[in-house]
Amino acid sequence: MATSFNRAIDIEKLLLMLGVVLIHSSFIADYDDISPLGAKVLEFGSSVAAACVPVFFVLSGYLFFRGVERFTPRIYKEKLCRRVRSLLVPYLLWNLIAAGTLFVKAKFLGYPGFGVVTAHGIDPERFLCGFWNLNDGFPYEFAFWFIRNLIVIVILSPVAWLLASKRWILPCVFAVLIAGNYNLYGLEYFSVGALITRQQINLSTSRISLLFFIIVTLLLTFIPTISHVTYTLQIARNLLGINVFYNAACKISTTGWGRTKWFQSLVSATFIIYAAHSLYCTLLRKTVSTLIGVTTLPTSLLSYLLTWLLLVLSTWCISIFLHRCFPRLTLLLTGGRR
Repeated sequence: MATSFNRAIDIEKLLLMLGVVLIHSSFIADYDDISPLGAKVLEFGSSVAAACVPVFFVLSGYLFFRGVERFTPRIYKEKLCRRVRSLLVPYLLWNLIAAGTLFVKAKFLGYPGFGVVTAHGIDPERFLCGFWNLNDGFPYEFAFWFIRNLIVIVILSPVAWLLASKRWILPCVFAVLIAGNYNLYGLEYFSVGALITRQQINLSTSRISLLFFIIVTLLLTFIPTISHVTYTLQIARNLLGINVFYNAACKISTTGWGRTKWFQSLVSATFIIYAAHSLYCTLLRKTVSTLIGVTTLPTSLLSYLLTWLLLVLSTWCISIFLHRCFPRLTLLLTGGRR
């Protein structure tokens, strides 16, 4: 039973990661002449995938507190120490790699240096700042804003444990967040994960959550943005996504191809896919969309899906190469994940 559950969790991580890659495959912000219908398809795809990051916070909170009956100072200290290896070390290493990539792109490919890479070399102060916030709230390894936030949230995990102490607390928290149009940068969803495990809440296997997930996502795609209404729908979509992605992972884990070697290889590549794709997704997205075009529905959809597929396949190959040729380095890069 435990093995089956762990397999489903690993598959869910992969599904969520594939959604993150899909978000970064969208070129809506890059062009003004995208096919209107193609733009709506991309918006819908991005809206579906936008639930992946909040659900990742939920999953992180669930796994962090799983099996914990009393959150004592000793357990808190042990969990913090483990996260040094699994979160902090990969965060620093991949940001260092991304900083090197930024230098190459700024010096030789005409990309902006964001004040780090200048005509006179590298600005030391801006270089250090880039590990936390290079531009618009993102570090060098821009996809790792999630890990940066998660590191802070783990430090604040006693707050999540408190919020999960009673079932009524978090609904009240979300009501306040909606009323004030606030967010807690992932802590609210991490706390939902804590609530699920602490209160032993069973996730529904009903298809009704998938139906409502699709309806809410369609509303977010086609109705005009209205501050509080849009934010409420986004939260609803994210919470519905908890059931949707977990149930999808459970179903995949019971299929024949879900147990194949190639699929297990893809699952084991999840973290490398996450970390490596952001190093060149902008360049690949621009290249593919320029070659294929974006002005019609077929070309915009093909550019979108092909960018996503190439990112997944190329980072999967990178993962296989690293695991086979540099296993010890890969353990550091993945925080001990196998």
